[in-house]
Amino acid sequence: MHEIKMSVIVPTHGRVDLFKETLASLIKQTSKEFEVIVTDDSDKLEDQNAIKRLIDAATAENHYLRIKYIFTKSNLLQAKNTNQGLENATGKYLRILHSDDLIAPECIEKEIEAFETHPECYFLNHSAVKFTTKPEFYSNCEVKKFNIFNCWISGAIFTGCLLPTTLAFRKEVYNSIGGMKEDYKFLCDWEFFSRLILNEYFSGRNEAMYITGQLVGWRQHENSITSTMALTHFEEHKDFIENLVAKYKSYKILSQKDLKNAINAAVDYRYNRLLNDYKKYGNFVLPKLPIKFLKRSKYEKMTKQFYKLKKHLAIFFKPFKAILDWLIQPLSIVFYFLSFVLSIFKLLASKEEIK
Repeated sequence: MHEIKMSVIVPTHGRVDLFKETLASLIKQTSKEFEVIVTDDSDKLEDQNAIKRLIDAATAENHYLRIKYIFTKSNLLQAKNTNQGLENATGKYLRILHSDDLIAPECIEKEIEAFETHPECYFLNHSAVKFTTKPEFYSNCEVKKFNIFNCWISGAIFTGCLLPTTLAFRKEVYNSIGGMKEDYKFLCDWEFFSRLILNEYFSGRNEAMYITGQLVGWRQHENSITSTMALTHFEEHKDFIENLVAKYKSYKILSQKDLKNAINAAVDYRYNRLLNDYKKYGNFVLPKLPIKFLKRSKYEKMTKQFYKLKKHLAIFFKPFKAILDWLIQPLSIVFYFLSFVLSIFKLLASKEEIK
């Protein structure tokens, strides 16, 4: 048997058809030096059994595959479900692969190679290919380094993070920072990534790796965020930033001016995202808004009311449109016939003139 170098954590909750695709992308890996830990919190017994059957079939056909299936309780939510997978990992390197995402056949091989070539780096990331049905991977890639402070700690972490599926890290990092924050339903991955980069910075490791090319597919879903999650994201981001600012102040990571700019950027991000979600869904009550966002809020409400009115008018006039279409169709036939007859008369008239 091959040595287990990489542990792939696959948190799953139902969506068996999508899990099947994710499992297929793992079976196609050119590397055999990995294990898969499927950590399941599906609430339906049929989904749990279907996932287990897929795993049994995969290991029966591919004897090199080492897959652990873990189920402790339904509806653990993202953080706790992911954490129980991380706790059972035995590889030197860890990566999370969400059960609706896909990776290119060379992905794990390239990640292991990067870690072994650059022992001074403790995590790496990829760019993600957004897709709905099938990603277009680009496997011609190379490993580059980036400065963690310049890219993230200097301000970008306040308004964004790396997707878990695009991230891989050494087990020592996990042993140092622990798992995801389990009282966050939505921002647990963002909070985890912030601790990861700050741990690297404080450990004197200010360089990480970036694999060029496109080896990771991030599936896009319609209505992937509900109205409830929009407000949850807003409240959790507010709490996350407050805790992050406390750390920055305590360790004097940024100057007062730069920290103030980062905080302002975070506030702008939070309210703009909330207003975007309100424009898209609209079935939740907006919290009290700062003055600078009130004007946009009124505009979003007016825009939503306009499209609502437009929709109602379209429904009201739909039967009239059907009648009009029914009348226009024979009239258009008559029009084309008359045009054809007129063109013939013109042609005959031109011939008479020539004579």
